[in-house]
Amino acid sequence: MSDLISDIRNTCFQRVIHSLFQPGKAGAKSGINKTIGPEKKIAFYCSSESYSGIEINILQLIEWLGEQGIKIILLASVESPIAKAAKEKNFDIVYIETNIRYFDLKNARTVARLLRKLKVKLLFISTTRDIDLGSLVKGFFYRKLKLVYLQQMLLEVSKRDFLHTLRYRQYDAWVIPLSYLSEQIKMQTHFNVKRLHVIPFCLNVKSIQQNKVSQLEARHRLDLPPARKIIGVIGYIDPQKKQDLLVRITKYLKTNNYEIDALIVGVPFKEEGNNYYEFLVKMTRDYKLERNIHFRPFPADENLFYRAIDIFTVITPEETTGMQTIKALANGTPVIAMDIGSSKEILENDNIGLLYRADDFGDFATKIIHLLTQEKTVKHMRQESMKTALLKYDKSVECSKMEELIKQLIK
Repeated sequence: MSDLISDIRNTCFQRVIHSLFQPGKAGAKSGINKTIGPEKKIAFYCSSESYSGIEINILQLIEWLGEQGIKIILLASVESPIAKAAKEKNFDIVYIETNIRYFDLKNARTVARLLRKLKVKLLFISTTRDIDLGSLVKGFFYRKLKLVYLQQMLLEVSKRDFLHTLRYRQYDAWVIPLSYLSEQIKMQTHFNVKRLHVIPFCLNVKSIQQNKVSQLEARHRLDLPPARKIIGVIGYIDPQKKQDLLVRITKYLKTNNYEIDALIVGVPFKEEGNNYYEFLVKMTRDYKLERNIHFRPFPADENLFYRAIDIFTVITPEETTGMQTIKALANGTPVIAMDIGSSKEILENDNIGLLYRADDFGDFATKIIHLLTQEKTVKHMRQESMKTALLKYDKSVECSKMEELIKQLIK
């Protein structure tokens, strides 16, 4: 073990020495928006080249905190989708060189210089690939910096080794969107649980619920049958999302004389190609469900999807933040989900939605049939889900808790 520690120290020392003689490029060309002034104290760092839920959540939080008078600087690479979206929103941006995932001391030094120049006291890291860079910035170059990790992905493997423990030790706070993740962090890391903060990712629930688009209107816009019961799922079309289960359950219900259609909203991952989508289409033909299975791309307004369907279903266990479930609740759409992870917590153990045993096809079908035949249950779920969404997942909740954390870290 002592030899491993010695090797790590020597490697890090060599990288530090090398970086001291290499000029940094971040911020040099794009530089800094003229509107950034010395009063700005908080920054988000995101080197992601993707644009999905993680990046959207970051921008949404920056926008909402800005509305509360808390100005945020975004550090992102110039050609990244998140930087382009932030520019369209007129956010304050500092362009950076995209860092490598581990031991990028050169970029860490450059980022630390930028943060000092901007008088940033608090830095949020929100993607797993940037955790190491954040720890290097603080550990080697900017000891007074307050560092926060905003978790949006599950910890899939143990992070209790020496290197991960050193990285996480640099973080002053770790924000998790739901309480169930705290147990995972206790089991998978040596992070000090006293520094964990539960702050859910939220929505503008008030705005959603003020939208009076009816189910009939939503179905008209999505070109769906006006009078049939519809169960729906939304997300990228991918084998891990298990959309084929929705096709199978529709076939099973029709065979047992329960009339229901299925709506699958999404598009294939570019990296995965169309193989799985074509498999779903073939399965639909083989089951003679062409009139019952409806494929649609993502609508410009996702709320149309939730308004159009009668039941929203979560058929994958890996839903870290549960944002789709929260959107369903905000729209008053009854939810059926696996009894694990985020769904179990959000649905309050069957109180505002139905939970089925994971990978139990029969139990899943039973829960669907229950909602198809019990109108009182559906009415109750609609009312309670909308109340819960407003109380626990409106943007005012996220902003209030985030502001409290910021004040706690920056006294």
